Amino acid sequence: MFLHFSTFLDIGEAAADAFCFNLRCAIKAGFIPAVEQLLRGWGRDAEPAKGERSCLCTMDHLLRLPGVWMALLAHGSVREMASLIVTIRRLAEVFKDRGLALMTESGNNDPNEHQDAEVVITAYMAALLEQQAVVLLPSVEGVKPLVLNKALGSGGLPVVEEAVAQLAGQPAEQQWVLAMFALSQWLPNAAWLARVVDTWFSIDMGKTVLYWVLHVALQCLVALARSQAEWAEEQARMSPSAGELGSCEANDGEASGRSDEASHGEGAGTSASAHFATSRQCGPATMAYMAWATFLMVGMDIFAWVNKYLAQLRELDEQQHQREGEGEKRKTSDFAEQPEQDSARRKNEGEISGGLSPKALLPEVFDVLEVLALAAPRTMQTCLTSTVANAQPYGFVNCSDETSASSTSPATTARSNHDRVILVDDWLRNLLCNNDRSILLSVIEEWAKENRRSGIWCPGAISQSPGLAPGEETLQFLELKSLVLRKHNVARLPDLPSPHAVAEMVEAAGIKLCANPACMNLEKDSEVELSGCKTCARCKLVSYCSSKCQLEHWMNQHKRDCPGALQWQESGKAA
Repeated sequence: MFLHFSTFLDIGEAAADAFCFNLRCAIKAGFIPAVEQLLRGWGRDAEPAKGERSCLCTMDHLLRLPGVWMALLAHGSVREMASLIVTIRRLAEVFKDRGLALMTESGNNDPNEHQDAEVVITAYMAALLEQQAVVLLPSVEGVKPLVLNKALGSGGLPVVEEAVAQLAGQPAEQQWVLAMFALSQWLPNAAWLARVVDTWFSIDMGKTVLYWVLHVALQCLVALARSQAEWAEEQARMSPSAGELGSCEANDGEASGRSDEASHGEGAGTSASAHFATSRQCGPATMAYMAWATFLMVGMDIFAWVNKYLAQLRELDEQQHQREGEGEKRKTSDFAEQPEQDSARRKNEGEISGGLSPKALLPEVFDVLEVLALAAPRTMQTCLTSTVANAQPYGFVNCSDETSASSTSPATTARSNHDRVILVDDWLRNLLCNNDRSILLSVIEEWAKENRRSGIWCPGAISQSPGLAPGEETLQFLELKSLVLRKHNVARLPDLPSPHAVAEMVEAAGIKLCANPACMNLEKDSEVELSGCKTCARCKLVSYCSSKCQLEHWMNQHKRDCPGALQWQESGKAA
């Protein structure tokens, strides 16, 4: 059977079989491109608010029904489903852009209907990712599945876990690929939005997003171990002679020095690190590690996310201390307020948050940090400091400046290195100790003391210094590794396809994504029709949906990064 709706609708087995058969026929008859065409048409609607409501209704009442999404991933065309996934992300970006434009035009910083639509469609994307986690990832004891889906409801129908969980088992390769493609497209913006959105499903959305962030970090950790084993096997196979060994060591030392200089403080490379920097061809495990690490450090900008999250907690703590000081003063006053009156006053003044409670996400954030310390230790070292002068004051951000929840999206915001610098001070030490993270504290505290060039960070360093050499692994680091491997049962984790492998498979199916990160093109009826319309004439490596996106990306970034342009400049100088 394709889907069992009889588990939550009293329609009987015969009716359920008929429904399943009809859904199969609908997919073959063009159901998926028809939905995408409707979504893109509504996204371009002359009445934006009306079109946005239609998009949200389609997401809620159709795609988010229990079991439907995972069934579409398993049985729909890779080309059609990848196109639909990109379209849904584009809609969220269009809604965000409209909200910012209206905010600028009106001069009013209060959330508007377009920003509300962005929040809701992003929540629906996170809910679909939550359904993917139930089917594809191992269940965690004590963690309730589908909490976000239950909080949102599902088209007026109750969300029944069995309707989703029954699809679990051995997913087909296509389902894995499309699920990971949806993750790579939706998770970065969802993570940044979940940090600041304030509504009744805020905590559930935050936990859902961080659950996937944790598993991405765990995949990165597993890939690192495989990469190091892969390199050791290669070295053993090569087994150079004594004369060659000296030459190799000299070359590795020189390359390591260049890598250290290029990475601006990433740290001296180990022999494994030199392999990353000097080998012209990387093995599959190394490629997988680089793909997962790039997704975390560049696509999500995870350390900037953590830094801004900690800034929220700092600000909340300072506000609480200020209120407590004012409370002490009121107690000594003859006109002290009654508790009920004080609570009402604080609620009216906005001191009591509605759905947003950043501290509720603290265990998940610390879990992610523990895994990152093992999966990307050298990158994490550059993002830690014990010196206030190396970081911006007061949590390194001004939370009041964040006029839009999604304005912090990593896809459209260039960040300074200071945004990633985490200050290991007494406040953070107390926070870690109070949450039973003393092992993590001992590791990052030592790194923060050793780091002399904090915040100077380069994405290219991901491939140059992936892990620590055995001699650099302290007792605290080994204790943290043992804790993480045991806590998350890493040996049982599924082997998810890396973002690089997924991108190759999707491209082979005929989807070439627009390389402009600010693209919001909803023209045509599908992303397929826009795929690969334009290609960089010099490098032939990146594609665009239009001349407008090509020009915008060239002026903002590709002009500096294009290998073809660099070769052209060098040939011109030589001539």
